[in-house]
Order: sequence, then structure tokens, then C-alpha cells
Amino acid sequence: MTLLRSVWLRQIARDLFKDNAFLDKSLNWNDEVKEGTKTVTIQQSGGRNTVKRNRTVFPAEANERTDSDITYDMVDYTTDPRRVRKLVEKQYSPEYRADVLRQDMETLREYVAEDILYAWRPELSKNIIKTTGGAVAASATPAATGNRKAMTFADIVKAQKLLTDALVPQGGRCALLTSQHQADLLLDPQLSQLVYAQLVNYKEGQILNLAGFDLMIRSKVLTFDANGATAKLPDATAATTDCECSLFWHPSFVGRSVGNMDIFYNPNRAEHYGDILSFELQAGGSKFYNDGRGVIGIVQAQAA
Repeated sequence: MTLLRSVWLRQIARDLFKDNAFLDKSLNWNDEVKEGTKTVTIQQSGGRNTVKRNRTVFPAEANERTDSDITYDMVDYTTDPRRVRKLVEKQYSPEYRADVLRQDMETLREYVAEDILYAWRPELSKNIIKTTGGAVAASATPAATGNRKAMTFADIVKAQKLLTDALVPQGGRCALLTSQHQADLLLDPQLSQLVYAQLVNYKEGQILNLAGFDLMIRSKVLTFDANGATAKLPDATAATTDCECSLFWHPSFVGRSVGNMDIFYNPNRAEHYGDILSFELQAGGSKFYNDGRGVIGIVQAQAA
């Protein structure tokens, strides 16, 4: 069992961000997670210093940078125990057990990815842009009805400007579009033929550049309320007025951490006629600045 446990823990660590490559586009705070850590604390640098031209007053007044902390709680994720019946395993193949566990890990990955995206959500109105295109059918699943305004290239240019005005570095900026926003852009006449071809031929995990953003695409990114002002938790009850949101950020302005992983294995349980397995891990994330600098959301606006 020691070997099995170590093999599966290595695979969890290796594959946790598989199919969610956007999570690597962030600060890695794993080293801040020690055994049993519940709350992660990250030091946030204070304000910028003052520069004077042709100083005439001496001695200059010394000041000390006032730093602050950002904290976030690690979320505990546990899979329901899985029974692997000996008889079923024999009837199928030696790969049956591995396939069951891979499926559980895929589900675990999805939960972690959606929760960290929520942790990176834009919260202040200055960091939220409403779409401005023509009416398209509501696409926030599974309950949204009516019409929303499509994303346009001009909306992305606005996000680019907001980040530049906030003194966010231009190199390395990232964008995670919903599949609906990808479809909106394909119908935008402002898009160049080169970018159009890249979007049409987009493959999962591929990165292309648009308006200074390294662009990635995911079926779902964030869901906002009817007013496009507040992000909803990933497992919140779906509403007919829900709106999709795509995320734009710089990797130095968001972070995430994973730790305290374990696999539980109870072999040869007579009452279950097989083995019982389950996984547990902790993960979390946060924006680096309390004011959300460096993170922009483009949210579907309601349309008639």
C-alpha cells in the first residue's frame, strides 16, 4: 500500500492542473502551506516611494514602507469513498481500478479550478467591464434564458487599457475566455483574419495572443448575477438571469496553493467485497492586492 499511496499522490500533484493550465499563470504559494495549514498569509508590499527632482531640503525625511498581509483559507476537498469490487475488477481489466481513480481525480481537479477562479474574481465595479455587442442567446448554464450582449474586440481593448492605466506590466498578461465569448469574437468584424483563423483552429491547452493577452479558452470561467456586479459561487443555485464572465489578469497579481494531500485505502473489506479508496487535499487562492488591481472581468450585459 505504501507504494500505491506514493504513486497516486505523485500523480495527483503532477496532474492537478492538467486541462486547467491557466492555474499555472499565477504566483505559486505552495511553499507557504505547511502540514496542517488552514490559513495562508502572504505579505503585501506597501505603497510606492516618493521621488523628488532637484532636492533642496536636507536632511531628507526618511520613511518606512508600511506593508500589510493578505490571508485566505485553504479549502478542504474530499472525494466520497469509492468501492472497487474485486469481482468487477476481474471481469473488466487490471486498468479498471486506475480508471475509477482517474475519474475521481478529474472531478477533484474541476472543483479546485472553479474555486480558485472564484477566488480571483473581480469584485469592484472599476474592475468589471460589461459586454457591448449585439444580442445573443443567454449561455450561462444551465438555467439562463433571454438574451445577453456579445463580447467584442473593443471590450478586450478596454480591458487592456484598464490594466495599463493601473500600471500593470504588459508582458505576460493572460485571458481566460468562455466558449461563448470565443464564439462572439468569431462574429466580430473588427477581428483580423489572422486572429480569426487562430480562434477557429483553437486546440485545448493552446495559447494565442490577442490585444496583448495570452488567450486561453474554457467552457466555463465565472458566473455573475443579473446585474453583472457580483460573482456567484461555483455551486450556487443557477438562475435565469445568470451572466457569463471571462477573466483577464497578470500572473503577478493572483496566486494559488495546494497542499496536505492524502489517499485513504482500506483493502479487502468483507462487507464491501473489495477495496475502499478516497482522496483528500487542500487548495486555495487569492488576488494579491485588496483592491483587485491586475484583474479584470468582462461580464455579459443584459440585452433586450
